[in-house]
Amino acid sequence: MEREEAIEKLPNSMFYWWPRVEDCGIPMPKTTLVPVDFDEYLALVVLVGDGMTSALTDAVFERVDDVASQYPRPVFIRTDHLADKHHWRNTCYIANDNYENLCNHLFKLVEEFELQTFMSGEVMLGFAVRDYIRTNPFFFAFHGGLPINKERRLFYERGKGIVCHHNYWPEDSILHPSVPDWKERLKETDDLCDLDLTNVVYFAEEVGDHLATPEHPAWSIDLMKGADGQWYFIDCATADRSYHWAGCENETRYK
Repeated sequence: MEREEAIEKLPNSMFYWWPRVEDCGIPMPKTTLVPVDFDEYLALVVLVGDGMTSALTDAVFERVDDVASQYPRPVFIRTDHLADKHHWRNTCYIANDNYENLCNHLFKLVEEFELQTFMSGEVMLGFAVRDYIRTNPFFFAFHGGLPINKERRLFYERGKGIVCHHNYWPEDSILHPSVPDWKERLKETDDLCDLDLTNVVYFAEEVGDHLATPEHPAWSIDLMKGADGQWYFIDCATADRSYHWAGCENETRYK
């Protein structure tokens, strides 16, 4: 299968959606996609399975390192499908420019991709190196010490615009919080002023307008508020593959 054909069959890959939205005129982190060909992907799978490195895996890691060296630290790195934010310190968050540390993080990202997509038929097309968005975390959670910030998930449908939006983190999703009053702090992340609401809806509509097609008409669009007070578009996925808050009238709309 040609790479272009594979990309068209994988709308949740950043190689599909990033080129469609990167110039839509809203705040988002600088991003460089680092492609991985099919033979390299298979070599990465072997590495995850039995720990065997090869010239192909070394080439991939060196290519990512070359791109990452052009970004300040910390830097955010993910696969084209996922970031595995729950294991933050060991996956997507790269605090220094140590090459061995970077390789360990890339290994963990590939491992998580394989765990989540085993038998699905999906393939990893590469990595994304991104500017790290500095935030003012309300607390930290999960084994990886993920900072919990003001984040919003909005659902966009072609011809309708934004149909609903929710706080990114439901209470029952939080594990291993760093502070005892985390429930109160989590509620604060759901407190948006009028300007916040205006911005997140406008930004998400801009992204949705660039993404929605007859084949993929509905999307979830994630935004996060930075320490500078700006909202940034950070991720998206087709609505049928996205978690939806329980109790929302649209909960089963896209399943």
